[in-house]
Amino acid sequence: MDDHPLPLNSPSSDSSGSDSLSSGYITKYFGFLRPRRHPAQFNQPSGPCHSWLTWIPSLKFRRRLKRTIRLLSLVSIFFVVIFTLGLYWGWLGIDTVITTVSAKDSPSSESEQHVDLRSQERAKFQAQLNLTRQLAAHESPLSLLRYCSNSRNKPSSANYLVSAAVDEGTLARMDFGRSPKAPRYNPNILPFPKGYKHPYIGFARQSPQKLLFHHEIVWCEMDWAESPVIGRKMLACVEKETLVNLDEWATKAGLCKRHKYLALKQGHTDPRVLFSPLGEPLMVVGTNGLSNCMNQFVIDLRAVIPGLNWKMKLHGVPIRFKELTELPRPQYNEVEKNWFLMWDESNVEYVQHETEQRSISAVSLPPEKQVNIATPGIQKCVSSLKKRLGRKQQANDIHQATNSLRVTLCDFPCIPTIHNTVIIELMHMKYQNRLELFYRRYAIVMNATAPFDIIGRTGNLMYAGTDENVMLYTVSITWDHEHYQQHEDWNETVHGGHWFFEEVEERERKMAHVMSENTNGEDEDETETGEKRQRTLLHKRATPADDMDTSVASQSVANALSISAVTVSTLSTASLSTSLATSSATVITSSASSQSSQSSATPAPESTAADSPLQPLMAKRPTEGQSFTQNPLVNKYYHGWLDDMIMVNLGINDEDAGVLHIRARDMLECIHVCNE
Repeated sequence: MDDHPLPLNSPSSDSSGSDSLSSGYITKYFGFLRPRRHPAQFNQPSGPCHSWLTWIPSLKFRRRLKRTIRLLSLVSIFFVVIFTLGLYWGWLGIDTVITTVSAKDSPSSESEQHVDLRSQERAKFQAQLNLTRQLAAHESPLSLLRYCSNSRNKPSSANYLVSAAVDEGTLARMDFGRSPKAPRYNPNILPFPKGYKHPYIGFARQSPQKLLFHHEIVWCEMDWAESPVIGRKMLACVEKETLVNLDEWATKAGLCKRHKYLALKQGHTDPRVLFSPLGEPLMVVGTNGLSNCMNQFVIDLRAVIPGLNWKMKLHGVPIRFKELTELPRPQYNEVEKNWFLMWDESNVEYVQHETEQRSISAVSLPPEKQVNIATPGIQKCVSSLKKRLGRKQQANDIHQATNSLRVTLCDFPCIPTIHNTVIIELMHMKYQNRLELFYRRYAIVMNATAPFDIIGRTGNLMYAGTDENVMLYTVSITWDHEHYQQHEDWNETVHGGHWFFEEVEERERKMAHVMSENTNGEDEDETETGEKRQRTLLHKRATPADDMDTSVASQSVANALSISAVTVSTLSTASLSTSLATSSATVITSSASSQSSQSSATPAPESTAADSPLQPLMAKRPTEGQSFTQNPLVNKYYHGWLDDMIMVNLGINDEDAGVLHIRARDMLECIHVCNE
């Protein structure tokens, strides 16, 4: 009789008890993972192979497998449908991807893109040239640059200015530290360069000794903070404010005739802090005069604030005003105040003494050569603001207020020229009724070139978050290119368009050469005809018919010359895509006309940079092999475009201070042109 194997869980098995328990546990909970075999029987015949039925999975396992297959099928169908819809509706952008890949593989794609970009730039510079020539030919260029979205658009309409630095759009207060005996007001701030730990440096005026009216100036580095009560955004000193250490002196005896107490040391009043085109941080401030009772002085703040040269990154800029330097004027008043500096298109420095009684002179000239270069009088668009309101005790006058800025009246990167760039200042109309003071504020628009004639003004500037019932005095205005600039920095090579203007000059030069050849050929034909006629007259006397032929020939030559001149002028104008007679075309036409009266041929003058209305853009073209000369109107300190940010600094009731960040476009909206 054959021996039959014992089952695994048999008591006679050699395995230990733990193995039996684990085997039973696996069989109970994971038995579905292995094929079910027939139970061992003592009477089952033994054989080397089991039946194939022993490897068929269980019914439960088959059900799970079917469910898995069905689920995978549904998921596959879902993704196929989504992919098909994506191709149909263009979600995946297969065409774009294929086009991009094929474009990259194409050897001519880069050159085609370069040509396309160059054509776009050419069209942009051509439009700029057309507009500039229109401005140069127009009697009032400002009227072409003016824009207005105000539906009222009246001279009495106000420009309501909203801050871009505060979410609520309101004025941000400035905290220079609390001192009940010496309130700090009339603020000035300048931006630090990007990367410095604090965004601004601030200056304020204080008067701690009210009996003697002694005035001081404090400064501190400032950063954004929140007011302690309602959490409004504000600028606050990040460290204790510091006194600006400036020299003091008393006025010489006899110079203070009307207000003799001013001869005492008055300290320093009404500071105006600004950047020059070179980046010099200058302060114009009033103190006891050397030539009169109270005068205006200028000093470089790097000379009195330690480390400012390093913080402003101005190591290569020399310090011209190391101490208080008296500003010049042809004839001083007894008391002077609120002067400001400005620079022309070549960055020559001037000082404006008064807005109403126009007075401007060059800073670099010695006192004995000082001359008032301003056009006498003031435009009616400004003087008409000065009117009484019918009260006996009420008086008003025009009050010069802030420093100046240079603005190009278009968005970056339009090329600044003397035709689209102006200088602005903020002027106050001061109303006084006994001890009550009230100001209305206006932006005055002047030419960017000397003598800086007034060409327009804005409406009354009203600031969001301020109370018009209190005295609001605008102290200074400053560009904030460091923290709110929305475009890249000016690059003369990229944005200057020199390659385009070289093409224009070359085209005009060729036109002038063609015109010269045509004129020379006609002159030679006329000379040859005259010589033949003279030889004929040696053998034959002149007849009336011959005289008639001579007059007809002369008239034909004159007509040909005039047609040639008109043709060249038309070609030049058409090639430059402008309907106006350009300066270059005028030069060419006048040259052709003058040559028609000459017996010998002379080459026409070439079109030069000085002939172009794009001044000073093309006035300082560098020689071959040198880099392009920087446009003198452009710098990141004194100049900006309409889409750049201006900080307006306010004094409130001679007790508090605030700042408003606004776009130049908002301030200069709806300009009232003075000659209209």
